[in-house]
Amino acid sequence: MNNEEQTLDLITGVNAAPPKSQREAELRSEVEDAVMSELGTPHDFSMIKSRMLWEEAGMSHFRVNVWSKNVDAGNFVETNRIKHSYFITYNAEAGSVVKSNPAILPYYNIDAHRTGIMA
Repeated sequence: MNNEEQTLDLITGVNAAPPKSQREAELRSEVEDAVMSELGTPHDFSMIKSRMLWEEAGMSHFRVNVWSKNVDAGNFVETNRIKHSYFITYNAEAGSVVKSNPAILPYYNIDAHRTGIMA
């Protein structure tokens, strides 16, 4: 495998494949937006990363990871960890998530922030 096929993400240490086409980049963006609009934004949000796994019968299948910042007490080094992870089936024509495993639940919302209850 050469550098054009796969690159190392220096923040996460994860090998991240760049999008193979402009269409894939657009689909990744759509899927990431759909996940974040349903989930909400964690107070310690770092990034969201998605990867298209395959396409079949008009559906695109993705792995989506939502990363959070983590600073341990007494440790001044910030690390990142996966806080939420999903396998997504996405219908590009309809512009919607057809299936998610696990289900995307709205963990972060205005009411949760007001009451101080956050996951």
